Amino acid sequence: MKQISFHIILSSAISVVLLTSCQGDEYSEEETYSTYHQTISETSLEKKQELYKSLISRVIQKQLMFAKEYPTVDKVHQEGLVALAREYISVTLSDSIWSHWYGTPWDFYGTTVEPGVGKIACGYFVTTTLQHAGYNIDRVILAQQAASVIITTMCGEGKTKIIGNNKYVDLEDYINSRNDGIYICGLDNQVGFIQKEGKKVYFIHSSGLPGQLKVMKEELSKCNAIQYSQVYYVGDLLSNEENTIHWIKGAKIEMKK
Repeated sequence: MKQISFHIILSSAISVVLLTSCQGDEYSEEETYSTYHQTISETSLEKKQELYKSLISRVIQKQLMFAKEYPTVDKVHQEGLVALAREYISVTLSDSIWSHWYGTPWDFYGTTVEPGVGKIACGYFVTTTLQHAGYNIDRVILAQQAASVIITTMCGEGKTKIIGNNKYVDLEDYINSRNDGIYICGLDNQVGFIQKEGKKVYFIHSSGLPGQLKVMKEELSKCNAIQYSQVYYVGDLLSNEENTIHWIKGAKIEMKK
């Protein structure tokens, strides 16, 4: 009974958050950003910092719940916990953590760990938000690596899709053929996340392009950074079961080149 009640409570909590996601096929300001983002955008920086610290604390507590439950159940229930963990990571990143980072200034040497305070480079944006979502990684060393190393480390060895010759339409087709989820995408000189929600696909990144220079969320099909790149490296973050189990256990994820 204990196992069932835990699963029901966690599944219900995730479902409530998912209901705030957008419906329909048309993009709009309200659909691009989560309800949570729209709420915190109207608060002071001090309040946002307070909310962010609380968010990270809740992530830690949720991980502890998973870690406590995982070794006590049979394989079938463990597989269920892994699936729930994937969903929790996805929702936490896309609806909550990234929402705090939007608008944070970009800088090539930016390493801040506080959204809205200081500046952040593209690689550090990826590794910092992954660390804050609960992945036990060395965010500094990993952020300084090529995008292909970040993807191999987080998405698995031999799991990187490479598309060359500036074929961004092929990139769009590839993502559209995949399941909804979060992907890490490396470009010529940049790395970020791709989020797929049905027919809606976004690129979330700390942009160093003139006129942008901040963390932002763009439609993939209209993103200049995507269209300017000659090559694309793509990996599916949440399909890596080994790393999801590491997330549950709080185990260190070692860098893989």
